[in-house]
Amino acid sequence: MENGVWIVAHRGASAYAPENTLNAFELAWQMGADAIEGDFRITADGQIVCIHDASTQRLASENLPIETTNYARLREVNIRHSFQADAAAAHIPLLSEVMDTVPIGKKLFIELKSGPRIVTPLIEVLNASDLAVEQIILITFNADVLEAIRQSAPHYATGLIVKFHTSLNGKLVPNLQTTLGKAKKLGCGHLHVGAEPWLPQDLGEQTNAHGLQLHTWTVDTTELCHAMRRLGVQSITTNKPDAIRAAIR
Repeated sequence: MENGVWIVAHRGASAYAPENTLNAFELAWQMGADAIEGDFRITADGQIVCIHDASTQRLASENLPIETTNYARLREVNIRHSFQADAAAAHIPLLSEVMDTVPIGKKLFIELKSGPRIVTPLIEVLNASDLAVEQIILITFNADVLEAIRQSAPHYATGLIVKFHTSLNGKLVPNLQTTLGKAKKLGCGHLHVGAEPWLPQDLGEQTNAHGLQLHTWTVDTTELCHAMRRLGVQSITTNKPDAIRAAIR
């Protein structure tokens, strides 16, 4: 950690390599990241793959829906398309391949993009991995997924993701106390919030008072990094782990 804050590489070092690829994750480790964060979905044949969107359309020259396509077909897709023309070919990796990149003592934030159907095969992959339980944090916006994990595998750490905004009268939406209570009810130990300079200065204090750690995403500038650190965050998720490490130092 840099000064008590984990630096988490968002989809890997995704400012420098195609997002959610093994190249991006390996580069993040080379840059000294404390953790990586990836997005995961389930395929038609029950494989768990690392991709943010519901289809390949944004990342490739063809449009294949993830959850209705078998992995063998998805593996053929070159997802460097959206990054840069001269980038090395890259494929959609399996969760197990991403886990194999994680060094001893480092962490993996697994953001689950699919619904509860993903939970049973997910736990099977996690249990078959050499990673320690303490290295894995499962995060999602989806309360049903968190509840399914709480019931079937409560030994894995979980986090609720939320993006706050402000109402016309300046109040935080969704309500902070309601959100914290929801996270606790779902068995979470972490709250992951979208980074905004206007977030309440006591956000970290209130989150910690509920027994939750506060995490924030996505932070790519020195100014926003310092603003989030003032909130008392446990981690900063960034596309530029090298730049944020320098900013914290």
